Amino acid sequence: MNYILTGKGVVICTVPKCGSQSMVEALMKTKHTHLTKEGALSYDKRVAFIRDPFDRLEAVYSHFWHIAQSGARIDQFIPVEVLLSDNSYEQFIDYIFENDDDHWLPQSNIVGVANTLHPIEDADKLWYNYAEGTLPRVNSWSRVPHNPYRQEEIMNYYRLDIKLREDLWH
Repeated sequence: MNYILTGKGVVICTVPKCGSQSMVEALMKTKHTHLTKEGALSYDKRVAFIRDPFDRLEAVYSHFWHIAQSGARIDQFIPVEVLLSDNSYEQFIDYIFENDDDHWLPQSNIVGVANTLHPIEDADKLWYNYAEGTLPRVNSWSRVPHNPYRQEEIMNYYRLDIKLREDLWH
């Protein structure tokens, strides 16, 4: 997770696969300061945008699948062999349950510094409240078809994220 202080005095806490690359790219074009987690906590307004956990999981899988198909090395995140197998979605799900990475960890585990949460769907209309410029579209991949696999375990793994999303919509 990145903690970036905007020119408006707001800390943007980026969450992987929740527009984080778009936010970083937008902020690089404006006045900003990178902060540590401890540094971020010294500011009153700390904002994160979160995503439906199932949509985020599909986006993570599709993102890494497309990168693996292109021949790029992504072993620092996930072994490329996992994504090139015939049953890559199942292997991907098995892998995430055995390995931690911010790309698929529950958002509820990584947004603790933020004191304001918004659904990612509202990022475009709310961005100007927190930062200058507009959000570009970065890392937007077409979805890779997959089958339901370990659905109950996935729902349990992301149960706090599901609650976060429900709370934002009510």
